[in-house]
Amino acid sequence: MTQIHIAKNGQQFGPYDDENVARGLQSGEFAADDLCWTQGQSEWKPIRVVLPHLCSAMPPPIPKMPSGSPQFSGTSKKTEFSDLFWLIFVGLTVITTFLSLVADFASIETEDAGGVAFLLSSPIFITTIVAMVWLHYRLWRNLPEQYRATTPGKAVGFMFIPIFNFYWVFISYPKLSEGIYNWSSDLGRSPPFDTRGLAMANAVLFVVSLTVGLLPILGSLIGIASTVVLLMYYYHVLSAQKQLVQITQGNE
Repeated sequence: MTQIHIAKNGQQFGPYDDENVARGLQSGEFAADDLCWTQGQSEWKPIRVVLPHLCSAMPPPIPKMPSGSPQFSGTSKKTEFSDLFWLIFVGLTVITTFLSLVADFASIETEDAGGVAFLLSSPIFITTIVAMVWLHYRLWRNLPEQYRATTPGKAVGFMFIPIFNFYWVFISYPKLSEGIYNWSSDLGRSPPFDTRGLAMANAVLFVVSLTVGLLPILGSLIGIASTVVLLMYYYHVLSAQKQLVQITQGNE
């Protein structure tokens, strides 16, 4: 069996057999230009000269990206939401709020009328929830990992855990805004609108809606306030994130 000695960075390694040298070349431990010596050689020579059959089996080196080429930095390229989606989301949210008002006032007349109104509005209500979940998840996913306080899945999923969600909304909404603020600061930019205040208001109204908001009439008023704050929050978060993504991709 051939015994091969390798010289690298002024140090001598080995002896190795062909298989070990081949593994070292493939893993990057050895380079084809590193010197080697085997019995019978009068001097040290590059591995590619002594063992050309091993070097020929190596894959070609990965080409370097030109300096002007865009590179992936960990931020999803599909970060922009279409204007059509936003209009649909706003429309669904407003319609859901209106139907909730109708169901609320109908229940004052008779419980049966309120129940029928609620049943008829359920499909739109569920569709709105699905759209909101998807939007919130994508906003968290588009946030670079170093600015996330939690994972996108937890940010959305934990808001469906009864009682615990009263605490979690103060993480899911404010921490998203905080992540965008920190991202903006690291880029040397000020966000066009600091959404941290709206995030806190959104979290408070979420808790109020599921407690005091269950009362007739009062719940309708809280629902209107929640809708306004929610739409303002998502509008400004979307705008800020869109600008930051464009800046980040322009710097790559």
